[in-house]
Amino acid sequence: MNIAQLKLSQKKLLDNLVSRGYDIQYIKGVKFVLRLLFEHEGCFHSYEQFAEKFIRTRGYTKATLDLRMMHLRTIQAYDEFGHYPDKKSFVPLCYPSRYNMLNPSFRKVIDIYRKRAAEHKKKSTVKMETDAVTMFLFEMQKFHVSSLDEIKEEHVLSFFLKEEQQKRSRTYCGHIASALKELGDLYDMKKVLGYFPDLKYERKNFNYLKDDEINVIKNALSDSNNILTFREKAIVSLALYTGIRGCDIANLKLTDIDWKKERVSFVQEKTGNPIVLPLLPHVGNSLFDYIRNERDNEAGSVYLFPNKKNTIERLENKSIGTIVNTVFEKLNLRKGESGRGVSVFRHNLASKLLGKGTEIRVISHILGHICSSSIVPYIDADIPHLRECGINIECYPIRKELFE
Repeated sequence: MNIAQLKLSQKKLLDNLVSRGYDIQYIKGVKFVLRLLFEHEGCFHSYEQFAEKFIRTRGYTKATLDLRMMHLRTIQAYDEFGHYPDKKSFVPLCYPSRYNMLNPSFRKVIDIYRKRAAEHKKKSTVKMETDAVTMFLFEMQKFHVSSLDEIKEEHVLSFFLKEEQQKRSRTYCGHIASALKELGDLYDMKKVLGYFPDLKYERKNFNYLKDDEINVIKNALSDSNNILTFREKAIVSLALYTGIRGCDIANLKLTDIDWKKERVSFVQEKTGNPIVLPLLPHVGNSLFDYIRNERDNEAGSVYLFPNKKNTIERLENKSIGTIVNTVFEKLNLRKGESGRGVSVFRHNLASKLLGKGTEIRVISHILGHICSSSIVPYIDADIPHLRECGINIECYPIRKELFE
């Protein structure tokens, strides 16, 4: 790591990003992380420590955190290995993983968990819980703990709390606990889990679209002369009118569209639940226009949105988010702001349905939730009904200074 040299050579990196055709938002992200590195110079001695102190502590959503870490890896690859970005993942073999830095006893814990969990948990869940428990054990080693039996309450509390303030989420705590419970017959996990604090469940309000933003998007979707491509219109129409997740849009097949019965049928990637939704006219028309005018139908892909580089395969999940972000950019919406991903359309649909008094059971079915309680966070964006819950304070004298 050489921050002084990076200050002098950063222009080469940024120019390379432009010449390679990187999205303007990605370049802005790299510039943002560069500013953070320069502002906090001297407060860290490695990129990993910088990430722990100044990236992971900013309260980002998982999607935003992943993006920030991509920006940081781009900078690190350039600074430490002279590698210019080429839109491919760059992970040198000499990058030390936390797993490899664990002692043999802790590595054995991880190995057993992976083997057992792989038999009944989704691959993504195993990875998420593995990463969490690996971080936990890695931090335990810093207290010179070499086995699970040596873990003490003060060690665990220091991992989750800092000066009585919560520094890791309840969800993250749950990932670690879930992994450790897998090994309850081999180790005394009750003692370790008993040290885990009862953390508060913290959640930011879901982002949603404003009425004027929805009008701009709808007008763009219906305008045949604007700058949006047929593929962009098809993807945004699906997201706006059905609330389908980005991963499920990417995974849609041509056979999932039943034109005669006017419905869309698919199995959710996240839950494994089968979903059947009506094929609304706006969506059907945009899909038809895309298939007829723009889709490479001669490539033989079974997917509705084939990958342009490998036309047999489907688009990657993250590509859907990139396309949606591009649409926001083209329509001059939320410039420099967050909330420009696919999920904002899902949040918007749920919020609008709640505002119209739709039953929670029906909304959960449309969104494909396993549990109806999953709809609760969307209530925070149901402004019309929240206003009805407001309490009139006319009867209570309030000092004028409070409003100044």
